[in-house]
Amino acid sequence: MNVKSQQIIESQNVLKVVGLFSIFSIIWFGIFEFFLVDIFPLHSIFYVVIVLGIFMYAYKLFSKKIKDDISVHNDNGRFERFLDNLNSNCFYFRHDIDKNFAYISPSIEKVLLCAQKEFNTNTAKYNADKLAINVFEKHKRLHNSGIKLPPYETILFDSKGGIKNFEIREFPVLDDNNEILSIEGIAHDITDYKKVETELKEKENKYQILYESANDAIFIMKGGIFIDCNKKATELLKCSYDQIIMQSPLKFSPGIQADGVDSKSKADAKIKDALKDKPQRFEWQHSKFSGEVFWTEVMLSKFVFMDQHFILALVRDIDSKKKMEQQLSESESKFRSVAETTPTAMFIVQENNFKYMNKAGLEMLGLTIEELAKYSFWDVIYEQDRELVKERGLARQQGEDVPTRYEFRIVNQKTRNIIWLDFSASYFLYQSKPALLGSAFDISDRKRVVTELNKTQKVLINAIEASPDLFTIIDKNHNIQLCNWKDHEYFTETHKQEPKCHKAFFQNEQICENCHAKEVFETGKLKEYEAVNPIDGIKRRIRIYPLLDENNQVESVVEHVQRIK
Repeated sequence: MNVKSQQIIESQNVLKVVGLFSIFSIIWFGIFEFFLVDIFPLHSIFYVVIVLGIFMYAYKLFSKKIKDDISVHNDNGRFERFLDNLNSNCFYFRHDIDKNFAYISPSIEKVLLCAQKEFNTNTAKYNADKLAINVFEKHKRLHNSGIKLPPYETILFDSKGGIKNFEIREFPVLDDNNEILSIEGIAHDITDYKKVETELKEKENKYQILYESANDAIFIMKGGIFIDCNKKATELLKCSYDQIIMQSPLKFSPGIQADGVDSKSKADAKIKDALKDKPQRFEWQHSKFSGEVFWTEVMLSKFVFMDQHFILALVRDIDSKKKMEQQLSESESKFRSVAETTPTAMFIVQENNFKYMNKAGLEMLGLTIEELAKYSFWDVIYEQDRELVKERGLARQQGEDVPTRYEFRIVNQKTRNIIWLDFSASYFLYQSKPALLGSAFDISDRKRVVTELNKTQKVLINAIEASPDLFTIIDKNHNIQLCNWKDHEYFTETHKQEPKCHKAFFQNEQICENCHAKEVFETGKLKEYEAVNPIDGIKRRIRIYPLLDENNQVESVVEHVQRIK
């Protein structure tokens, strides 16, 4: 039984005693009146009235007190049930003047995982002792100043040593004299909230770092004006943050764009489409704060924050790129002017398709520029040479060291004639993609001449091999280019392995003193003489013929040695 219940019972007992006393008094004076009414009539009536008055006053007084006590008891009962039913994220506490934490709600067991008694005896363990330090002095000072203590945050430990964040709300309980009787408080566990808050702050910091460290200028627009921008934006426009904010994009744009459209109508259309959830990406001429015009690439998109619509604008400086494109365009124009007048075939191939071919190349293939669009690069290469061209092209793409100049055959698509090409290739960027720049000239006539020469050479070699005489072809450095090794029985395989004529024929380390081949190189005339071979003692007739190159210079000599019978 609690204190309030005991007080109500005591009040009810007092009321019963007063009632019994009044009833007994009335009965006693009734008997007294019966026997002594004739002696003291007025005294008896007066006494009864006094007794009844005392009874009525006592009844009214104690009835009100009992009702008040019952009402307070009911309120306290509801409050105690409230404390008993506190959930697992808060607990109630009360400090009395003579005792800190005079009361702790049972929910402490759910919040800090400890019993009420354990908490009261070890408040320092739970870091709760600081909640009671000078608590009455602090509240008294604030109360006298008419100020309420605002909620504050603190850290408590649970029984396992876990750290928990709490929001504390305290309020003083006053007596009839406006003096503080006790301090009551609610401790609310906000650990999860603080975690979320920390994560949000970390994300906000990350976004802010990304926002400020972005390599592109970022603007936030509302109602057609800039309301925020990052550092890159100030660098892009060469002005301060304050000079950008609350300004229209038109302040940093020329009146007319490069396509001849006025900036205002064009910007309004782009912003209007962006607000309709149609992201925009376009090139735009901006002007710096100084008035200097430059090219940018702009991306606009809408986002919603706090039920309001905003425009996010990403702006990238592409002025250098545009100037480069202009230079490339001019270079391409010059290239086409040269390419169209040269007899050498010139073409650009990208992803196996012809992107350009000059007049000479089209004539080689027997195609018009319209017909060329139907052919890939591989379609015009002679079938037997395709694999070679593919292998070299792939090796070049992989960075291998392969010849940039070589020969292969193509097919004229009109006549089906096979054409030999002397081909050179290089790779470059064409319209921002890798491409092959090829040049080739027709060497079919030269190949036919070489073929005929090869045939003639074979006939000559066969004739030399069939002759009984010694035939030798010698270059300017006295190297043996060809020899049939005839009419000299002392020739061995060792002789045949020697590269120099003086070493192979006479075992001399140095050039012969009277080298007649040297004389023919110098004079360019036939040399004929007879001599006896010092090794085998046989007399022979020697004829040395000059072989001329295309410039009529002696390229090599042919030495014919014939035995004299």
